[in-house]
Order: sequence, then structure tokens, then C-alpha cells
Amino acid sequence: MNCTIIISSIVSSVAAVGIFVVSFLNYKIYISAKENKESQENKFNDLLEALIISTILSGPSSTGQFNNAKAKFLEEYIGDTVIFKN
Repeated sequence: MNCTIIISSIVSSVAAVGIFVVSFLNYKIYISAKENKESQENKFNDLLEALIISTILSGPSSTGQFNNAKAKFLEEYIGDTVIFKN
């Protein structure tokens, strides 16, 4: 009887450690996915802002040549995503 209790205690302990490891790995995956989602969302919002500013600049009241429009765009754009490479 004592042997059965000892074996069941060992099995329960190993199962608890296994559950802890799987839970920890799931948490790490969750954190990674959350960071990736936030980063992607920020980039998407920046690009939408850039699209709106570009659309406004290319309208009938355009600022003129490309360099002038680019300079005006860079003045208005406040996002983190790099739109123009220098």
C-alpha cells in the first residue's frame, strides 16, 4: 500500500512539473505574439497615416514638385515607420 502511494505521489509531482512547463511556454508564446501584434498594429497605423497625408498632398491643391510635396509630407508625418529612404 505504501508503495502505491509513493508511486502515485511521484507521478502527480511529475505531472505538476509538466503542467508548469507547458503553462510557462504558453505564456512566453503569448507575450511574443502580443509584442508582434502591437508592432504590426503600429506599423499599419503609421502607413495609414502616411497614405492619408499623401492623398491630401496629391489633391488639386498640390504643393507642386515632388521634392516640395515630400518635404511637406515629412513635416506632417509623425509616425515611427520610415516612409522615405534618404
